Amino acid sequence: MIEGEGCFSRHGSRPRFYPKVVVSSTDEDVVRQLDRLLKVGTVYGPYHASSMKGTKPVWLWHLHGKRALVLMRKLRPYMSRRRVARIDDFLSGRGLQ
Repeated sequence: MIEGEGCFSRHGSRPRFYPKVVVSSTDEDVVRQLDRLLKVGTVYGPYHASSMKGTKPVWLWHLHGKRALVLMRKLRPYMSRRRVARIDDFLSGRGLQ
């Protein structure tokens, strides 16, 4: 789920950025299951794209700060090369500059 629908990013503003993991899906049950399995993070939604009629609502799961870094370390062995490179940026501090 995180590999396909998630992203590793940052939030905040200079000079203080925080790591963030976000998963988005139009399937509320999938997002809630992720939340139950990981036992960390927060579910937000539903969000509706007001400019696009007929689209499904979107649900988001967020985790940020130190707990996001802990999750990134745990997920790293299971991620694709591109995701591993992004995680490594955060673990080294480069992703927070």
